Amino acid sequence: MSTFDGVIKEYPLISIDNFLEKSSNFQSTVFFLSHCHEDHMRGLAKDKFFDLLVSRGFSRLYVSDVSEHLLKNDEKYCHLSKYLCSRIVVTLLTAGHCPGSVMFLLEGENGRVLYTGDFRIPIGGSARMPDLHDKNGRLKPIDSLYIDTTFCTEDYLYIPTREECLKEILKIVENWLSKGPDHIVRFVCPAKYAYEFVFVEIFKQLGEKAHVMIYNMQLSIIKYTESQLLISYQFIETTFLSH
Repeated sequence: MSTFDGVIKEYPLISIDNFLEKSSNFQSTVFFLSHCHEDHMRGLAKDKFFDLLVSRGFSRLYVSDVSEHLLKNDEKYCHLSKYLCSRIVVTLLTAGHCPGSVMFLLEGENGRVLYTGDFRIPIGGSARMPDLHDKNGRLKPIDSLYIDTTFCTEDYLYIPTREECLKEILKIVENWLSKGPDHIVRFVCPAKYAYEFVFVEIFKQLGEKAHVMIYNMQLSIIKYTESQLLISYQFIETTFLSH
């Protein structure tokens, strides 16, 4: 979704995942952040966006509870706060992409709009989302859909499930560590968040802790997933690293 200019044409006073002054975003009065990945946070840390919120007093920024926690504990974004608005009905649906990631369902007089952001939902997953269904269990009609098409190319005709990916990761880690005590595994995590479930499963199935930098642990993402038993600050206790 990194090419999306932010403005919802059906609700032109709403911008999602783009906080730059261009593309008429600063004409919006309500802003949404689907998740804390930097390609969806362009302009969020800039003074111009913050000044807009302060000068108006009525502009709003919607985030999930987890994303709010991340922003408040990140020095780049801690000057921002969460605002409330009741102009239209906005429902946050889990996106399954990373901790705190959500989809936005907007419902009002201009129609029903679903903005997915980056999402990862298994086949049949939408059937377990009651907010996408009416009181009789029928699927609500969507008038407009803003959908992530990052992998909508011939290069990605098949995308393995999260379970398939995890199985391969566990196999690689176990095979490498079995070669001897001097073998370690380093995880390079460019997206910052969304790898927590891998650490959880490695600990559950292989009994191995992850060495995590103290700065990353200050965000305390792990408390939203599993016990801190699977995390260590001491390198000597661990056989794989997270950066």
